[in-house]
Amino acid sequence: MKKGIVQYLQKIKFFNREAKLFLITSFIIHLLNGGYQVIFNLYLNSLDYQSDFIGTVASVRLIVGALLGIPLGIMTTRLGYRKTLLISGFMAITSIFGLANTDSKALIFIFSTLWGITFVLFGIITAPFLAHYSSLEERAHLFSLNFSLHMWAAMLGSFLGGSITESFQNLFNILSSYKYTLNLFGLISIVALIPIFFLQPDKGTNQNKFSEVLKNVIKISKYHDIRNFLIYSLMIGTGAGLVVPLFNIFLRIRLEATDFQIGLLISLTQIATSVGSLFTPYLVGLLGQLYAVVVLQFLSIPFLIIVGGVPYLPIVSVAYFLRTSLMNMVNPIIEAVSMQVVHEDERAAASSLIRTIRSFGRGIGVYLSGIILANGNYLLPFILTCILYLSGSLIFYFSFRFNPDLLRKHSMDFSK
Repeated sequence: MKKGIVQYLQKIKFFNREAKLFLITSFIIHLLNGGYQVIFNLYLNSLDYQSDFIGTVASVRLIVGALLGIPLGIMTTRLGYRKTLLISGFMAITSIFGLANTDSKALIFIFSTLWGITFVLFGIITAPFLAHYSSLEERAHLFSLNFSLHMWAAMLGSFLGGSITESFQNLFNILSSYKYTLNLFGLISIVALIPIFFLQPDKGTNQNKFSEVLKNVIKISKYHDIRNFLIYSLMIGTGAGLVVPLFNIFLRIRLEATDFQIGLLISLTQIATSVGSLFTPYLVGLLGQLYAVVVLQFLSIPFLIIVGGVPYLPIVSVAYFLRTSLMNMVNPIIEAVSMQVVHEDERAAASSLIRTIRSFGRGIGVYLSGIILANGNYLLPFILTCILYLSGSLIFYFSFRFNPDLLRKHSMDFSK
């Protein structure tokens, strides 16, 4: 065990300088997003905005980010890594400070959407950047470390978002506490920009034209398997959108949870991502990909009902943790399956299309959730999510039940 840890640390020591600088910025960006997920909706609530407006803001952020995914990917290729990261960094600073210091509806939409674009842009550049600045031998370790840092950064950001805000409330009123916390995160976003300045300049390329990418996406969308996969992704994305983005508002209004409790719970669910992914390969080896997806999503449904129907915070916390663990166990399987149903040269376009549809579904879900919560119905979003998860699982099963690769029981190596 000790020898393995030493060997892993030695591999990190020999990572490319650019990769190490990127990991620092990546950690800070995901820390900021963890804090954002906890306090931003609560901040809007403290400004006396209702759930329907908060849901609309989140919906616009998600849908705009989804629609810009492919154009942003092309922009990244043309500008190069360093310029793209600098743009992303300055957008992060502008959006966080902007949100912290305005109560205008129009500006809230603008700065929230800008933060959404920032995070999408950063997500697009991560994989190609790390692949570019790593050898084949160290790539698995680098990607693994980056994933781990994402989890811990999001967990820390969620915890800090709740705990710092609650600490400020001992000195200031609630609204000022949220503003000071967001401004503090704004200062942290400046720190994220520093490592980017030390990256070596690189040149972009003009190899991808938007018309060609769009043509490829349209061609792929006509494939029978991909069409079914898109329907499934839309249903699961919409279901998640009904529950996840406004979960902190649900906790505040329905269960009267404090900022610290909300931050702690959401930070603990970040651990569920890691815990779930550890067991995924074993479950696939036991059941096969198809049945693993269906079983895990079916098992999450009772916990969703508990979260929406039980007005007791400790039980809701445990149920939400288990629901998140089960659904996050599905994610790596789904990503693998989505790459198996298309040819290798079509995988990038397929991935972009599926991510766009899933984010679009989330945008629809959070918009509907905001309206439903504003009308005082706290159980309905969870019931609708259960229906969508059940329907999506059945569509997935009947679409791929004769696919021998998905039925085969084998372990999965997600490091590749």
